[in-house]
Amino acid sequence: MKLHRFLITAILVAGAVLAGGTAHAEVVYDAVTPATYTAPDELRAYEVATINFSVASGQKIYVYGDLQAGDASKRTLVDASVTCAVGASIGGKVVHNENIGSGAQTSVSLVARMLVTAPYAGTMYCRMYAWVATLSGSSSTVRVTGGELKIGRRSVPGGVQATSNNQVTTVGNPVYTPVIPGSATAGSVTGLWQSPAGASSLTVFGDLSMTKCRTGDAYGCPSSSPTADSRVSTTLFVTQFNANGSVCDTNTYIAAATISDERRHDVNYTALTVPVATSGTCAPKFSIYLKSQVTSGGAVATHGAATAGAMGVLFVLPT
Repeated sequence: MKLHRFLITAILVAGAVLAGGTAHAEVVYDAVTPATYTAPDELRAYEVATINFSVASGQKIYVYGDLQAGDASKRTLVDASVTCAVGASIGGKVVHNENIGSGAQTSVSLVARMLVTAPYAGTMYCRMYAWVATLSGSSSTVRVTGGELKIGRRSVPGGVQATSNNQVTTVGNPVYTPVIPGSATAGSVTGLWQSPAGASSLTVFGDLSMTKCRTGDAYGCPSSSPTADSRVSTTLFVTQFNANGSVCDTNTYIAAATISDERRHDVNYTALTVPVATSGTCAPKFSIYLKSQVTSGGAVATHGAATAGAMGVLFVLPT
């Protein structure tokens, strides 16, 4: 199977270049038009939604996309990717994928959301692509049934995002990725992220693409992997600390999935909105991360960035 190393970067760059120069009327929402697409044996991109809007240099924007697909004639890999750019300068890109058809799930709804940072002032274009590839030797067809691309929040002062890296989890061996970085301390606890002054709550999203290991995989997988289904859970942790380093409050959200050999890929989506406590000795200092672990079955790999974007994102929207 040919994965993201084969993606045609030129498609993404060409789309970004078209965004430069001329001012356009803003479009902050676009609905995906249902259509049937051909999936060859290498990933092919189809642009399915576009938005554009003016930005200031360094502005942070929450962008949300989702893509629904089904009716695959054969087993087919479906990716949803969103790329945002001002001119040819990328402000953010994300991609998630799963398999559908022929032993895998019959349909899929993929969310591609992220915190984008404008590289400079101008008009930002965000484009959502459906990337598809047959997994059955000869071309297949797949039906994109709907979806949308929109601005979730126009301005996110103090927002922060981290992306995942490639790690492998097995039963009893969890992995921790992504992790929101920080330089704050509370007592003897270091590496904490400090919320912006005046923030009363945090909305946190954590989305992670994972792949069930097969024998011979190159993701750092074991040399031999069982064909039995793997059960994997992803937990979002948001912990606020007291000034002395003890815990003020902890909130968690758990997403879990069973991944078969036919399904192969899964995305676990997590989200929390938590208050920034100010009473007593609570300090605005947080540990925020995703913990993923296999609870039964064979190894599962998390991913770093693909050509089409980050395959795991964790981002914070302060309010």
